[in-house]
This record gives sequence, C-alpha cells and structure tokens, in this order.
Amino acid sequence: MAESILLNIVERILVSLGQNALQDVVSYWGARHDLERLEDTIRFIRARVHDAEKRHEDESSEVIKEWLGRLKQVLYRADDLFDDVCTISYRKQRVSGSTLVRQVRTVFSSSNPFSFNRKVAQEIKSIREELDDIKSKMDGLNLRVCLTDPDSVSRLVLERETISYVKVDSVVGRESDKNKIIDMLFDPKYAQEIVSVIPIVGFGGLGKTTLAQLVFNDERVKKHFDLAKWTCVPEVNDHNEVLGKILKALSNMSYNDLSREQIQSEIREAVKGKKFLLVLDDIWDESRDRWLDLLSLLQCGHLGSKIVVTTRSSVVASVVGTVPEAYKLGLLTPEEVVGGLLYSKHSEKEWELFRDALLSKAKLIDLGNIMPVLKLSYDYLPSALKQCFAYCSLFPKDYVFNNTELVRLWMAQGYVDSLDENLGMEDVADQYFLELLRRNFFQGVVEYDILGCTCFKMHDLVHDLAQHVAGGEIIVVEGPRAQFTNRLVHVNFCAGEMLSKVPQSLLAARNLRSLLFRPLSPYMPSNITASTLKEFILMFESLRALECNSIEIVPDSIGRLRHLRSLNLSRSLIKFLPNGVTELHNLNTLDVNYCKNLVELPRGLTKLTNLRLLGIQQCPFTDIPPHFGRLKSLRELSRFIVGQNNGLDTLADLNLRGRFCIEFHRWRANAVLEAQVANLKEKKQLTALSVCFEYGEEQTAVAARDEELLLDCLQLPPSLTNLHFSGLTGNSFPRRMLNDSPKLFNIIIQQCYSCQVLPLFSRLPLLKYLSLEGLKALEYVEADDFGDTDRESGSPAYFPALESLTLKVMGELKRWSKAEHEDSLRTGKCYVFPRLRRLQIVSCRKLMKLPVMPQLESLIVCNIPGELLTSILASSLSTPTLKYLKMECTELISLSLRSQYMIKELVITDCGSLRNISDGMQCLSALEKLTINKCEDLDAWDISSWEGLKSLRTLQISETRNLQVLPQGITCLTTLQYLCITGLRNLTALPEHIGGLSQLCSLAISNCPKLTAIPPSFHGLTSLQRLMILECPDLEKRCQQPDGRYWPLVRHIPKVIFRQC
Repeated sequence: MAESILLNIVERILVSLGQNALQDVVSYWGARHDLERLEDTIRFIRARVHDAEKRHEDESSEVIKEWLGRLKQVLYRADDLFDDVCTISYRKQRVSGSTLVRQVRTVFSSSNPFSFNRKVAQEIKSIREELDDIKSKMDGLNLRVCLTDPDSVSRLVLERETISYVKVDSVVGRESDKNKIIDMLFDPKYAQEIVSVIPIVGFGGLGKTTLAQLVFNDERVKKHFDLAKWTCVPEVNDHNEVLGKILKALSNMSYNDLSREQIQSEIREAVKGKKFLLVLDDIWDESRDRWLDLLSLLQCGHLGSKIVVTTRSSVVASVVGTVPEAYKLGLLTPEEVVGGLLYSKHSEKEWELFRDALLSKAKLIDLGNIMPVLKLSYDYLPSALKQCFAYCSLFPKDYVFNNTELVRLWMAQGYVDSLDENLGMEDVADQYFLELLRRNFFQGVVEYDILGCTCFKMHDLVHDLAQHVAGGEIIVVEGPRAQFTNRLVHVNFCAGEMLSKVPQSLLAARNLRSLLFRPLSPYMPSNITASTLKEFILMFESLRALECNSIEIVPDSIGRLRHLRSLNLSRSLIKFLPNGVTELHNLNTLDVNYCKNLVELPRGLTKLTNLRLLGIQQCPFTDIPPHFGRLKSLRELSRFIVGQNNGLDTLADLNLRGRFCIEFHRWRANAVLEAQVANLKEKKQLTALSVCFEYGEEQTAVAARDEELLLDCLQLPPSLTNLHFSGLTGNSFPRRMLNDSPKLFNIIIQQCYSCQVLPLFSRLPLLKYLSLEGLKALEYVEADDFGDTDRESGSPAYFPALESLTLKVMGELKRWSKAEHEDSLRTGKCYVFPRLRRLQIVSCRKLMKLPVMPQLESLIVCNIPGELLTSILASSLSTPTLKYLKMECTELISLSLRSQYMIKELVITDCGSLRNISDGMQCLSALEKLTINKCEDLDAWDISSWEGLKSLRTLQISETRNLQVLPQGITCLTTLQYLCITGLRNLTALPEHIGGLSQLCSLAISNCPKLTAIPPSFHGLTSLQRLMILECPDLEKRCQQPDGRYWPLVRHIPKVIFRQC
C-alpha cells in the first residue's frame, strides 16, 4: 500500500502548496524559496515512488524499505502542517480577531498569528531539509522515473462493442447456465405479456456476454423466434443513439439521418407481428423512463417475445427485468478474481501482460494457493483503489459492514477526491466502492432494514490480501498481547479487555490516523474509559478518524483533535456531547446513531460547517439545535426533527442525498408554508424517505386538519425508491402525491389509525413491495376501479411490478377496491397483479375478497375470515404456483386443497376449530415440510391422507393436546427424514410400525409426559442419527443405558440426548 498512500499524500501536499493561505503565511518570514524548493523536491520524488515500491516488493530490499518509511514519516508531518494552515485560514474567515488569537493558542501555543506564521515557516524549512536529504539518498538506489497509475479511476468503465457470434467449442462450463436461460425463454408463464425481459447480471469479465452468445446461437432458440437480433449499448448516454443501435440491429438500417420519431416508427415496423428475441449487451442505463419508452415501441411484436439484457448492475437488472429474479452468474474464486480484473483490460497488450504475470504464478496456483492471483488483481488496481482496499483490513475477519460506514472512513483519510464539479465526494466514494465490489473484493451479504441497506463482508483470503498489502500499517487488536510498531497508522481495538492506559509500545506510532475502539459485539460494554480516551487524545493529535462505541463519557479535550474528519460514537451510552466537539472544524462525519441516552445535541453544533454526514437515528431527543440550515455542506442526514427550533423550511438550502427521515414532534403554525419552502422535490439524490408524525395528544386535532395539505406541498423528489409513512393523524393522503415518483419500489405505511384514503399505488411501474399496517379505519386500498385506473395511466397491467403485499391489523378493510367488480383476472387488456409472489394478511376481520393473484407463491394468513382464505385459494387454481402456505385461522374447519397445488411447505397453526385435514393433504404430492401447531380439536387422521405425501421430508406436530396416538398413516411417509413431536401432553404411544421410516435421520420428542413406551419396531430405524427426548421423564429413564428397558432399541443411534423436566 506504500506507493498508493505516498502518492495520495503527495498529491494532497501539492494542492496545499498552491493555496493562497499557505502563500500568505510564508511571505511574512521569507520562506517562499523554501516552499518552492519543497515543491520541486516532492515532484522529483513522486516520479520515482512507483519504482521504489516495485523494487521493494520484488527484491525485498531493506534499504528501499527504510527509505520509503522515512519518506512517509516526513510527508505525514507536511500533511499535518498544511492541514493546520488551511484550518487556521478557514477559522480566520469565520471569526473575529480576538477569537482567532484564542484558537491559535490552542493549535500552536502561540500568543498571536505572527508567531504561528513563524512556526510554519520554520517547519517548512525543516521538512524541506529532510526531504532534500531523502532525495540525496536516492542516487544510490538507482530509482527510475515511472509514470504511475495508467489505469486511472476516471476510466474504470471502458466502452466496448460485442457481436452475437461465439465459437462454441472454446467455451467451457456454461452448458447448464445456457439451458437455464433457454428454459426461461420457453417457459409458458413468461409468455403472458407481449415482451418479457430476462436480465443476466454479474461482474465484468465473468462471461455474461459469452452466455448470451451461446443462448442466441442455439438452434432451438433460432427455431422458436421469428426474428433474433443482437446489439451492444455500453455507457451510451444519448437515448436516440440507443434507439438507433436497436433499429440497426433489427433492420440493418442506418439511423444517422433519421429523427427520433422516424427511428421509433421504424422500430415498430421492424417487430410488428413477429415473435422476436432481442439481446441488449452491456446495459448501464438505470433510467426507468427510457426503458419504458423502449418497451412501448416493442409492443407491436407477437405475444411471447423476449429481451435478454446483460448488465453488471443489479439496479439495471431490477429496473428492466420482468421475470421474478435476474439470472445471476457465478464462478469459482480463481476465475472470479481473474474475470473481475480482466473486464477493465481490453487491448491486446494489456491481456498479454496479464497472461505473462499470471503464468509466472501458475506453479503456486496449481498447488492450491490462490493468493498470487488475488495479489495480481490488487496490482492492477488504480492507486486510489489500492489504498481504499488495503484500509479494509482495519475490520476484523468476517466483519459485516455497510458501504456508508466504509466510505466515510475513506473520506476521513483523504483517499477520496472529486475532480468533477458535478460529483460530490460521496458520489466518488460510492464509485470506488462499487468498483471494488465489481472486482469481487467484497461480497454482498443481506438486505437488513426497511430502507434496503445492503451489508457486505470480505472473504477470508481477500482479507488476508488486504493485511498483506497494508504492510504493517494497520492492526486489529483482538487480544491482550498485541505488539505495536512505529509504522502503525491505523489501529482497531476490538478486544473485550478494558484498556486502562495507552500501551507503551504504541507511543512510537506518532502518525496514527485511525483509532477505533469497537467491542466485539455492540451489546458489550466499552473497552475504554473516558480517562484513557483522554490520554489517547493527548498523545495522537493527528487522528483523522476516531470511533468509540459503548463509551459513557467523551472528554471535552476531544476538541484538540483539529485534524479529525470522522467521529463515530454510535451505540454509546453518552448523555451529552462535550462542547469540545463543536471546535472540530474539519469534521465531516458525526455519528451518534442509537445513542439511547443522548438527551440533546450541543447548540454550537451548527459551527461545524464542514459537516457532511450527521447520524442521529434512534436518539431520544425531540428537537435539534436552532439555525440548523447553516450546515450547508451536509449531504447525509439520518433524521431531521420538526420541532420548536426548526421547521421544514430549514431544509431549503441543504443538498441531501441517500436516506432521510423527517420526524414531526411539534405542529408548527406555518407548517404548510414551510413545507413549500423545503424544496424537497429538487433534492434529486434522495433515494429513501421516512416521514413520521409523533405529536403529543394536545396537537393531534390541530395537525389532522392540515396534514393532507402539508403532504401535498411537500412534493416528493423523483429519485425516491423507498418511502415510509407512520403516525398520520388525518384521514387521507393526497391521492396523487406519488405521481412524480416513478422509481418507487418499496412503500411502507404504518399506524395511520384514522386514514381512510391512500395515494394511488397502481400507477407506479416499479413498485415491488407494499406493506400496509395499522390502518384501522381504511375500508378500501384503492378507491377507483382498477380497470378505469389502468386505462387512464396507459399501463399494460394493474400493479405491474408488485411482488410482495402485506396487510396487517386493518379491522375495517372490506375489499381491495371500492368498485363493485373484482372477479375477473383482466379488465379489458389489463393484467391484475401479474407478478405478485408473496401475500401476508393479518387481523383483517372484515376483508372478504381480493382480486385474483395468478402467480402467488407464498401465502401467510392470520386471524382472517375463513371465507377469504377459501376465496384466495380457489382463485389461484388456474395457475397453481403456490409453494408456501401458512394458516392461522380460528374459523377453519377443514382443509380444502386441490391436486393442482404444488405446495412445498404447509404450516397450520392456531386453527382451533380444525377437525379434519384428510381431504386437503392427500393431494399434496409435492409437499416437503408440514408443521401442525395448536390445533386442539384435530382428531381425524385417515391413512389415505398421508399416502399422498410422497415427498414429505420434515414433519412437526406440536401443542395438539387432544392427540393421544400419532396416526398410523405416518408410517406411509417413506421419504420422511426429520420428525419433531412437541407439547402433545396426552400422547401415550408412537405408531406400531414406526420402524418402517427407513429414511428417518432425526427424531425429537419433547414435553410429552404421558409417552412412556416405544414400539419394538424402533430398532428398524437404521438411518436414525439423532434422537432427542426432553421433558418426558418416564420415557427418558427407560431409554437410558445400561439398564433402561428400551436401551437395546436405541443403542444403535449415534447421538442420543436426554434432559428431564
């Protein structure tokens, strides 16, 4: 990492050398000559750093290692010095002279600015002399001038052109993928629309284009479609050019002289009446509007036409795809690494260089050592990404993080710089992160919150690589015996032991830039006290990033950390932030999320005008400091409180991005006018918005009158993808408030108890997830007939993209639509819920009917009328896609299922009136898992009902107290592998022929106190690997060795577990 770090510091110093503030300081003391010589020396050294790093790695030269280490130490000094100058200059512009004198004393213990200037000049001279000496030592090293970083970040994504032809014999290992894509092309369930879109998504170099070529050239595909065409449209920003490329592919017609209207007309004519296949290779455009425009042109084709899209972006795949999930391409680790590297190399020379480098590592690779390939992928990174990647070793192995957490630490270290005035630092940092993700250095783990924040981790081998390239500058302290060296720059204390003092050996690390105190778990107590933290602050004033989780008190001396960019106190136990925090004028990030004892923010917080991220989520205070709008650099704000000090108009000049929450804790007299001034619509980088109304009872009546008008004036930005409302006290949302937010794909509305009118959801072309909960007064979700709504919007489907629908605790809900007719699947040419896969309905006692849901795969119902459950199940018969069914329905008497169902998991719980399940089960031949819980009256268990369960592998029966004997039909389950019996308090016997369950490998029996015997056939369970008997005292005694009556029947089981009640 040395080269990339050095280059980063050098570039930052060179920028500082040209600033007026520094020129003004040195002009007082005749140090301009030193400054000029310093700049020349730094430029001379910069040109040779790359060669020094390469030779150090290849030759393991201790001399070069020492030279690089000394150079880095001096550059860190210079970086701190020039940062001080910039800080003082910034303060001078903001405060009076008397205040400046006081602050200068803090920085350099000087009584006036002239003393400060003199010290700066002296330090510049000292640094220049030391660098001159370092330069003189270069003569003996014979370092060459080397142009570094040919693969700059500015061209991380390269344009390329592809063709449809592929030499099939040269492709290995893609036959299975090809057949899966072809099956999707031919699948009847994807033929309900004129055009279906199948995205193939994966990182660059993985083989998406090759797979698409294999599919395209398959003889079966050629025979299936009337027209099959291919075009490549990488990074094309002009929509006319995209349409032109498609036209040229479809009809071989030149488009250069055609207007947009003519191009559109020719595309329609080219596909008219034809079942076509169009492959669009390497798509990057994430605009839903442009994509819908293209799809509308292709609606002249024949039913069953297909578009195959290849893309590196999961966002693009989500935008364009019409199948339930994009096809995700995967490979083994070595190939992943090589593919992730090669996608950014497309000249013959670059591939040859890579080939030679890879062959040099071939012997090690053959021996199973993947590290050389990983290292090679690191070597080909741009230097800006090298330092970002190496920094990731500051996290322990298996640590799960989100991208925001990581990129703000990069920014704090100065690793991120935006040369494009249209891109903020956060945008560039996000690009860095995505590039490392595309190159497979990170792995996606899970989406964990309602706003869709994705978590990531590093593979152990990749983490090993990061540690290796960090070169001893980063350490994760996970035990009490850590050893520190003077090379350390970044330290993470995540051990559980309390630090009572600064470790003696750490004092040599004078250039410490990152200091993290992270307990192994967020629920563990802090591993540092306030007094010890104070010692660290006094010793390491060059810190750029400080993190103290779970700490109880932050010392006021934190204000001494004048270089600090990131302060993370999240999940700590602090009650107050010290005033010293308000003196951190360089602070970019302040994170106090989940500080549940923090009662207020300091009033001086608004002095931190360089603040870019403020995290105050889940903090108990209900107001924020006045004049909050002064924080004009703020880009990410987790929570904004409308209270006594600030109204929505405070947001007018804040250019916010990402996720944002507005909490109304007080209804303000001018709230509607302030909403207009907020200018939310122009904040086009906001992606997720949560609006929560949390007034006191005395303000509810006043607020309810004007809430709808306020929401109408708020004007949501068009960039939103996630939207959350809770606590609305009025009775309606503006009907068309979502019309200008076409990118919404996730909407949650909760605890709006008086709401009777919702906004129109059916017009949102991307809406995938809709959750409505606690809308106790709502009678209809949609006030319009879905056919009329559809005709007005021009959409080919009603809720065209909806995949998941949740309805909870809506006691007055009667029907989906206020219209009289909801019986048919189509109204005219309208498809209703064409992609809905998951439906959950809880405590909707008046809901009697829902529209048909032809693609339903998962159904969860709880506390609903039996008539509604029967209706939903009956409506799904025409397209029996249901795979998961969970029922909790007190009115259910019998299980009425049909043979068309292909249910794989069935859960029946709290169905107190259910007596017979025979009719329903005998037709479930695909059922793999059955759970029956708390069905007190269940007593009919015909053998015939079990004979149909030919695929059942797991059976769980619990809390069914009337059951005295397990049904003999269980012995028919020849595929059963796992059997769990719990809470059958009246059970007295197991089936006589249970030994016939030849595949049973696990049996658990618990809380069945009357069960005292097992049948002789038990010894026939030859596949049984695990037997657990809990809270069955008599049976346990009889099964224990060596004298237990039934020990001979269970002694063959490898693992037997007992525990008495």
